[in-house]
Amino acid sequence: MRLRSAVALAALATLGTGASGVSAAAAGPELSASYPCYGSDESMLLSGSGFTPQAEVALSASGQQLATVGTDPDGGFTARVQAPGAFFGTTLLRFTATDGTHRTLRAGTTVRIATTDVVVTPTIGGPARVRRIRAWGFFDARAVYAHVKRRGARRARNIRLGTPSGACGRLDIQRRLFSAGVRPGAYTLQFDTLRRYYPNLESGVSYFVAIFGPASSRASAWPGGSLTAAFAPLP
Repeated sequence: MRLRSAVALAALATLGTGASGVSAAAAGPELSASYPCYGSDESMLLSGSGFTPQAEVALSASGQQLATVGTDPDGGFTARVQAPGAFFGTTLLRFTATDGTHRTLRAGTTVRIATTDVVVTPTIGGPARVRRIRAWGFFDARAVYAHVKRRGARRARNIRLGTPSGACGRLDIQRRLFSAGVRPGAYTLQFDTLRRYYPNLESGVSYFVAIFGPASSRASAWPGGSLTAAFAPLP
């Protein structure tokens, strides 16, 4: 679940059953997706109706040509495409279907693509201060957990953050991740949907956290506490 720098779309069209030709024609062409939000690289299903029967329809995404699909006797079609990797957090993607026989027949739909990611702010400050935690892409999860483990420690501290909501599995809360009596050192902070900590979980989002004391010249630059925590996301 890492951020991707390129948007690559691959389409595989399959013929489907649309609405009746009479009702679809009366309503005009329509294009819809099975869900309003998808994960990065997830398979998406698009459905169209109201186009010229047994003809071709051109599919595009945000202006980029995807494929040409065929319609059934009722002027409908289904097409399966692959969602791109979002650049950061969530990205809007506009799909358009254009009738190949009558170019004025056109329909569109917008979906959101969510990369599983977590942003913690502020990234520098006292370890025990309240931090804002924003998460995306935790689809259908009952809860999101934070696991804090000091390097060399046998066990991690497991914190239930809350239940993500919305089509894109979002969570936006404020929470303390470290107690006031935390020891200086190097820590791993991992976010996932499991109650217990499993290191290097592929579906998790991890941070490296350094907590250092006043003996460091960097710490003296941050008043308001004897310890300073610096958060850095891991690739």
